[in-house]
Amino acid sequence: MGAAVLVALTLLGGYLLLLRVREYSRERPDPKLTYTTLTEHEKFRHWVQESLRELREMLEQCRLECKGDLQEAKRTHSFGQETLRQDLNRDSQQIAQLQGQLPLVQQRLSELTLKLDKYLSK
Repeated sequence: MGAAVLVALTLLGGYLLLLRVREYSRERPDPKLTYTTLTEHEKFRHWVQESLRELREMLEQCRLECKGDLQEAKRTHSFGQETLRQDLNRDSQQIAQLQGQLPLVQQRLSELTLKLDKYLSK
């Protein structure tokens, strides 16, 4: 009988210990916090969903604008490259023409220098 009492006391002690641990670990509401009602929670959830929907729409609109801007920039860049290529070709042709005229200009300059020297020597 002494063993049965000892087992019963051990089980009761274990049960009391379990109840204390459970009491210690249970959630205690903070009195400083306010709690919302279910309707307020639903209103808040609806507001969050609406805000997310608006943000998705804004994001989609920004994405489309960026896509359009990128296409415009590519078109402008392509046009700019073609214009630059044409300008470079025209400039190189003009430089080649000027280089071709350089000997003629040098000859004419030397002739004028000789004429000026003759005139000054008289």
